[in-house]
Formats: sequence, C-alpha cells, structure tokens
Amino acid sequence: MSGISKEAVFRKCVDEVFKILDRSLSTVDPDMVECELGLGSLTLIINKNLKCILSSQPSIGQLWLAIASEGRAYHFIFDEKTFKWIDIKDGTTTLLVLLTEYIKEKTGLELVLG
Repeated sequence: MSGISKEAVFRKCVDEVFKILDRSLSTVDPDMVECELGLGSLTLIINKNLKCILSSQPSIGQLWLAIASEGRAYHFIFDEKTFKWIDIKDGTTTLLVLLTEYIKEKTGLELVLG
C-alpha cells in the first residue's frame, strides 16, 4: 500500500461518505432532515426527533449505523470493488440505499444520496 496505512484508507472512505451525505442533504429543509458532523460520527435528525447515528469503528474497519428511535443497528464494511459501504449481515444492502429508503419512508423525500 506504499506507505499508506489501512486505517488511513479506512478514515478517508469514512470521511468521503460523510461528505457525500452532508453535501446531499445541504439543500433539504432542516426541519425534515438535518445533518450534524462530529469527530468520527455523523448524525441525521429526521423530522426533528428521529436520529440516525453513523460512527466509525477504525479498529475493526467498520462503519456503524444506529437508528436510535427504532433500536436498529447495522454494521458496514467498505467494498473496494464497488466503492460502497455494504452491510456485513446480508452482504448486499448498501449504506446510501438504506438511508435513502429510510428517509423516504419517514419524510416522503425522494433523495439521491451520493
């Protein structure tokens, strides 16, 4: 990997997906979906009361999504072949598709994330 650590690559991939989400949601009414970036995490606040929290887990190379209001959690790994974050449980669900569908379900917004 020519001097670049695996963790550095992981952090770059996490930063990129956080930027994609932040950029994609920047024009959405914050009463519907608000995006808050923090150190190693990103929180989406939907309809002012539903929280989706993305947090990076560099030690295991995963990005975790907690849909706090529903007690649901997902663990994603970055697939270097498709350049997508893939759910480790089913191996097919991607982070951006899951969030797109969840936001549509809760707000009616039809977004293109990414």
